[in-house]
Amino acid sequence: MKIHWKFFLISVTVFMLFSCSNNTNEPNKNDIIEVIELELPVYFDLNNFKIEVTENIGNKIEPVVRSRFKANVVTKMPLFIKQKELLKKDVLKEVTSKGKTYQAYGISVSAFTKDMWLTKIEKVEITPEVLGLPLLNWKDGSYVISGSKEEKKLIKNKKANDLAREKRLKEMGLDIPEGAFMAVIESIKQNDVKSLMQVSMSKDEYNKAVAKFENEKMSPSESDKAQFEQMMGMLTLDGAVDQLMAMATPQLEQARAQLPMLLMMGKGMASSAIQASPDIPADQKEASTMIINAIMDFAGENDILSEEVTRKAISAAVATAKSLNMKSLDELQNMSFDDAMGKAGLVMGGVKNVMGAYGISLDDVLNSIDVSDVQTNGDNATMKVAYKFLDKTFNQNVKMVKKDGKWIADK
Repeated sequence: MKIHWKFFLISVTVFMLFSCSNNTNEPNKNDIIEVIELELPVYFDLNNFKIEVTENIGNKIEPVVRSRFKANVVTKMPLFIKQKELLKKDVLKEVTSKGKTYQAYGISVSAFTKDMWLTKIEKVEITPEVLGLPLLNWKDGSYVISGSKEEKKLIKNKKANDLAREKRLKEMGLDIPEGAFMAVIESIKQNDVKSLMQVSMSKDEYNKAVAKFENEKMSPSESDKAQFEQMMGMLTLDGAVDQLMAMATPQLEQARAQLPMLLMMGKGMASSAIQASPDIPADQKEASTMIINAIMDFAGENDILSEEVTRKAISAAVATAKSLNMKSLDELQNMSFDDAMGKAGLVMGGVKNVMGAYGISLDDVLNSIDVSDVQTNGDNATMKVAYKFLDKTFNQNVKMVKKDGKWIADK
């Protein structure tokens, strides 16, 4: 029994000496793992962690150890992207399954100070690109899963709503000012650019717009072609979201610090610009100023420059670019006007999605529109339009004019 206890004490002593020696000469592997796990998104588990090489970039007295590591990261929950919106609910499509394994590579830096190692992660790269976000990023009740019973129910309800809306528009009639105005709103809600042009232009203006497209699509400028290819190249590249985030992240902290001052200055500058603009009717200057102020107040009250929000906005822009399936403006040459307007509709929907990433729903604004006090005088008409934007109600006077027997907004 005595020999047993001696052996135990010697073993404990050796272990403690070894641990102390290890802790003072290089950082503990488990400490690095803990820091990496804090840096990783919540939907990843870290496996098979291995330090490939280390280097002391400090000295013996004050060691600073830089370590290159690799590991597997595994999704512990499925990831989704927003496919579309139905009746104010996001329809989510699963794009990454639970249990998918990725490779992680990175560098950590550990400094020994005050009898302990302090570790930070210099960078972590995960390949291939991780698509989607976990359901945690959506509020309960704000989404349905693509293909689910809930989505089918929403589709059925939307069809019923669309039929009811079409019936209301027919009853209202495109031959009256308010009916023509609401047809414009419906086209925007449906991201239907061709329909928007048809209901917002006279027949002559629409025909000229089509002819202009057919003429100009054959000869885009070299400058426009280069800019388009550069933009689409960045947005459709494998790993585009991560690369664009890497470019944006260093600037976010500085921008967040400067934002309050910029917003304060911006209010005054925007108000002066609106008042001085000859393109904004006098009776709309006040409403325009109120809208700008509401946007700036919203930006000041919400963390619109957080990494989470920025990633959502970039993801929406990347998804839109990929949905266009275009690499060059030369492709327009073989595209019909209807096809081009279909692409334009995808862009309109993408803009809505980018705005949605910042917490602004254009469709909610459009759904809140109410028309009243319509006054018609021959081929001219006026009406009052009320709508809600960022929890505030705005009122605006709209002028309509009849051209070629059709009511359109007075430019």
